[in-house]
Amino acid sequence: MTSSDDMLYCYLLDIVSHLQPLSHRCQLSFKPMTDGQKRARKWLTYSKSQDALFCIDCMLFSGSKTASDKWTRQGYSDWRHATRDIGLHESSPEHHSCEVGQIMYNNKSRIDDRLRQITHTSASRNRCVVYVAIKCLKYLCSEMTAVRGHESYDGKFLHLFREFAEFDASSAAYLEMLTQEVHNRLQCSISCTM
Repeated sequence: MTSSDDMLYCYLLDIVSHLQPLSHRCQLSFKPMTDGQKRARKWLTYSKSQDALFCIDCMLFSGSKTASDKWTRQGYSDWRHATRDIGLHESSPEHHSCEVGQIMYNNKSRIDDRLRQITHTSASRNRCVVYVAIKCLKYLCSEMTAVRGHESYDGKFLHLFREFAEFDASSAAYLEMLTQEVHNRLQCSISCTM
């Protein structure tokens, strides 16, 4: 671990040092499933000093504006309605996003790395499409052939691009997207004129 990881670990340890997992004998520590089985609520923790429940995932992975004070700072201590409120918290969008953050942290996965990977993949696909388009244009120019035909939507360039697209998945996907867009425009213009 790096020094920043060590500092973060110490900070988080200090925050949650007074918490402990609920006893496995406690009925609240399990979520009943529809098939009759029970799933452990690993996120649910208990503080003896405050006699309250806390959501460890929300404490560690929520922003200050999205976190519910009841589950992160003050602690939940309404024991009469605990079963209902635990279920409500467990199904809340805020809790789900914190669980995703916890899973990503455990898997050493970061959002910026994932976005960078998606951007890189998209750029690679676009490069393949541009490469095929340039190859088509170079060939047509070397043969001193017109790029367009008599109709603006059909010509030698498009025919040649279709031939190359049979061998390149990115170009085929791009061609399919263009075909769908032209089809949608034609449908729109037909429906607008009627």
